[in-house]
Amino acid sequence: MYKNFTYLSFFIVAAVLLGNRTGPSAVLGHTGSPGDNQASCVNCHGSIAKNQTNMISTNMTGGQYIPGDTFDISITAEDAGKSVFGFEITCENPNTKQKVGKWLKNNETRLKRNGGNIGHNGQGASTSDKKTWTVQWVAPSQGVGPLTFYAVTMCTNGDGVPTNDNHYSSTYSVVEGNADIAQLSQGTVSVFPNPTENEVHVNVQRARLKLYNLEGKLLINGKSNHLFLNQISPGIYLLQVDVDGQKFYQKIQKL
Repeated sequence: MYKNFTYLSFFIVAAVLLGNRTGPSAVLGHTGSPGDNQASCVNCHGSIAKNQTNMISTNMTGGQYIPGDTFDISITAEDAGKSVFGFEITCENPNTKQKVGKWLKNNETRLKRNGGNIGHNGQGASTSDKKTWTVQWVAPSQGVGPLTFYAVTMCTNGDGVPTNDNHYSSTYSVVEGNADIAQLSQGTVSVFPNPTENEVHVNVQRARLKLYNLEGKLLINGKSNHLFLNQISPGIYLLQVDVDGQKFYQKIQKL
């Protein structure tokens, strides 16, 4: 049943392809991300991936990556009663669908990379109920902006019957930070009011603002140091503050 896979390639998502304890490696490019053309494990494993929270975790501070730095990215597959697990993950620019950053194998064994994706290689990991992989990711150069990780995990009982397999998907969005990001918390640059009902301001006259949703999609491209949010639904958003080419990010709440 593994001969009919179509090889595709690259948001960050983890995808897993497992059939049994001696099953194949992950067929990379099946995370369901935009860069992977929404290709997933459904053709082989049948069921649609279920969303699972807390699958992806990182050692980034405040959900911000520093361009050029290396970060630990952990992917956890969890399903009570299952014993063989696998994964795939990728990172993409949600606006361009391009794969971003570089994956390192770290100290993990049985991993393989292909372009902007990384996943399990050879047999899936045999354990009980839960498995976590930690890989390293090198952030891109400055100016790329918000990114999204797309991950998929496969949880099986190793009997070789795909109808007994469960697979899960998750996304994790991050924003670009820099060495000057501390200025926000130190009060040099302040965003107000927050939470807000209709508008948001920055106390630096020359600042220019952009508003993104948590998936990294640009919603408002402002031309001044304030934005009107009348057309935006209530929720949590990312505000980009550009001061003389220095970019800062702040989460804001629209009431």
